[in-house]
Amino acid sequence: MIFAIKIDNGIIDEVWVYAMPFLGMYESVMTGNEAFWINGPTFSSTCTEKLSIMGLNYERGVAEALHSFGHRTENVILKMHGSQSIVSCNSSNANEFMSYDEKCAGLAAVGNIYFPPNGITDYNYGNMSYVLSNAY
Repeated sequence: MIFAIKIDNGIIDEVWVYAMPFLGMYESVMTGNEAFWINGPTFSSTCTEKLSIMGLNYERGVAEALHSFGHRTENVILKMHGSQSIVSCNSSNANEFMSYDEKCAGLAAVGNIYFPPNGITDYNYGNMSYVLSNAY
């Protein structure tokens, strides 16, 4: 109960849980009124304000944590801009923002957590090829 009061009063903005693998935690979940999927299912609680909870694995590194935060960020962007997909071109502001050249030739922006703007396969972060980008 005290936890929910701190959330609703803005004292706690989010929670990070570090745990061992295979405990069934999602990368990120949300609770509170009007909670939505941010890479894990929503769950009910007594707090009314939305709260993000990150499930981080202490055996993994910074790159994996950034990947988890990236999924969370993408899902918030998609929710706020009314899109359902990160792989369609020009169907929403979110899709335009996360487009990459392999999928949307000539319309790359910042890419997404799997595909950088110049990526030709997922996790192609080391690709040194150049593409034009609409990111601004």
